[in-house]
This record gives sequence, structure tokens and C-alpha cells, in this order.
Amino acid sequence: MEMAICVASGALVGAAMVASQEATRRRREAFMRQGDQVLQRLLSNPNQLSELKRVSRMPDEALVWFIIVHVGVASLATKLVGERLKVRLKHGGQGWSVARETAESDALPPAVQATPALGTLETVEVGSSATGFEKDSSFADFDTTSLFVWSIGLQPLIRLRLQRRRRHGLWSTVGW
Repeated sequence: MEMAICVASGALVGAAMVASQEATRRRREAFMRQGDQVLQRLLSNPNQLSELKRVSRMPDEALVWFIIVHVGVASLATKLVGERLKVRLKHGGQGWSVARETAESDALPPAVQATPALGTLETVEVGSSATGFEKDSSFADFDTTSLFVWSIGLQPLIRLRLQRRRRHGLWSTVGW
């Protein structure tokens, strides 16, 4: 009988220790997440870089690592022709990430290709080596570069979601 009481009390103490460690870990992660979000906001606005240096007391020659992601022309299913699209990029794991969005773009039919230098549209032969697209695909030119600060707290992971505009300015995910 005495042995059963000792085992039960040991299990309760062990469970309390695990719960305490988990609560401490969650508080630490929440604090780091808030710090990452503040850092990302500061670095997304070049006018605030001096504020970042003042707050963090970083020397002028301190290294800051960035992840640069460029989203160019996307080959899409023809059923998306005429849809207003954007790509949502996230740096980090699920539940702890920093998001950026590309410029909005219209999905164009496969026989039309944008010429950015001239700002015009021209017809090209689909399926030719000049387009790089298959015959049954449409395309959208997002031409957006996003900047993410490489952070210790965030996983080195970039996630993409293609979204289309719905009614009343809402967006729904088409693919990822």
C-alpha cells in the first residue's frame, strides 16, 4: 500500500514538471514570436532602420541575413483565365510565420503574352520554345520581389499560396 502511494505521488510530481516546462516553452516562443514580428515590421520600412539600430544597439557593420523571393510569370490551368490572382508567401512554419503578398495579376489566355518592356500585349504561338508554356495553360505575371529577414525563431521555410479574388474583396486559395 505504501509503494502505490509513492508511485502515484511521483507521477503527479512528474506531470506537474512536464506541464511547467511546457508552459515555460510556450511563453518563450510567444516572446520570440513577438520579437520576430517587430523586427519584420521595422525592416519592411526602410525609414525605420535607424530606429532598429537604436533599439537593438547594433553596430553599423552588423550582419543581417535576408531571404529574397522573386515571383515572376506563373503557368496556370486554363480554367483560371480572367481571374484576378495573387501569391501569398510565408516565411516560417505553421503558426509562426511572416507573410508577404505579390502584386495582383490577371490570368491571361495562352495565346497572349505580356511584353513588360513595351507595356503591350502580343500574340505568340503557344507551345513554342519562346513562351515556355504548354498548350493547355494560361499564365499570370506577378513580377514581385519580397524580402524576409532571416530570423533564428523562424524555420528556414518559404510557403506559397495562389489566391483568387472573390466577391467583396475576399480572397480564396486556389492552390499551394
